[in-house]
Amino acid sequence: MVKTDSGVEADLKSMVNSRLKIAFDKSARTDAAAAGDFSRSGELVIVYYFGFGDLRTVVAMRSLGPGPFTQSAGKVVSFDKKVRALTMTDQSGGAQLFEVASDSVADTEMGAVGGLEFRPSKGDPVQVTSAVVNGNRTALFIGTVPAN
Repeated sequence: MVKTDSGVEADLKSMVNSRLKIAFDKSARTDAAAAGDFSRSGELVIVYYFGFGDLRTVVAMRSLGPGPFTQSAGKVVSFDKKVRALTMTDQSGGAQLFEVASDSVADTEMGAVGGLEFRPSKGDPVQVTSAVVNGNRTALFIGTVPAN
C-alpha cells in the first residue's frame, strides 16, 4: 500500500516478470531499487509504475532521503537547462526558484525522465517536491499537474 502525495492510498501491484522489456529513462532511475527489493516504510519515495487506476504495476522505487521536504505548486515561468534552474510562480504570485540536479526526476506525459530532460512550457502547471541540498533549494521531483 502506498499513500500518494495527495493523501490517497493506492494498492499497487509489484512487477513479477523482471525480464519484461519496458522503457525506463536511465537518468530517472538513478538510485532506484527494484520494487521487490525496496523494503523501507514511512519514507517519501518516487514510485515508478506503468498502468492506470487500479491496474498500476510498480517497477521500482526511489527514496528521496531524510528531508525535510517542501512541496510547492504553481506555473512554470522558465526552465534553463544550462544553469539547471526552474522558476515558477506559486498561487500567491510569488516566484519560486529551484536548482535542477542531475538526479532530479520529472514526471511527464511520456513517463518519468531525468530532471534535465524535462521540457516544460511557460505556464505549465507543476508541483515540485524539494529539499535544501548543499545550501540550494533543489527540485527532487517535478510533477506535472493535469489540466482540468
